[in-house]
Amino acid sequence: AVTCEFKHEVNTVERAASNAASLSEAVIFPRTAADGSQPLNVGFEYVLMDAHLPLVLAGTTPDMDGPVIIAWDGSNGAARTVRFHLPLLRAFGDVIIAQNTDDLNKDPQREIAAPEALVEWLVLQGISSRVMEIEGEVSSGLLAMAKGTGACMILAGAYGHSRLAERIFGGTTRRLLTADNAPALALAH
Repeated sequence: AVTCEFKHEVNTVERAASNAASLSEAVIFPRTAADGSQPLNVGFEYVLMDAHLPLVLAGTTPDMDGPVIIAWDGSNGAARTVRFHLPLLRAFGDVIIAQNTDDLNKDPQREIAAPEALVEWLVLQGISSRVMEIEGEVSSGLLAMAKGTGACMILAGAYGHSRLAERIFGGTTRRLLTADNAPALALAH
């Protein structure tokens, strides 16, 4: 059974968020928490980057019907995100593994990058999935795929590059966090 608890706590934002996340499958933040000027941003970034706990950022639309897209590049961050959010994947059941085929050529020795490796692992977890290819820039491809498939959530490893580099040059995580029309994001770092 899925349970949810709402609690009023007097504490610093980052400490309260970390306390809530420690034994939770994920902490859900409103979409505005990704905005650096918002009060919850400190808690959002602390849970994600310092406490290394899973979180879900609410989508810009309330629709929670539809598949979950896993942004897969075979990285440790992507794998950690899938492991952390396994209960969500089981709950939704309809899973799409999205990969930019350019990622397969980054490290040919890393066999786990092949989406088929994730398909096989998910089967062992009792989850069926299908693979779809992203072409071009990853964040645009993921958002287009989410719109085209009616996906309610994107699972993605967060900040594969430093936050400073992502803020200066952009990056997949930053673009997903700031997208105007996006499904919920399940993240881990």
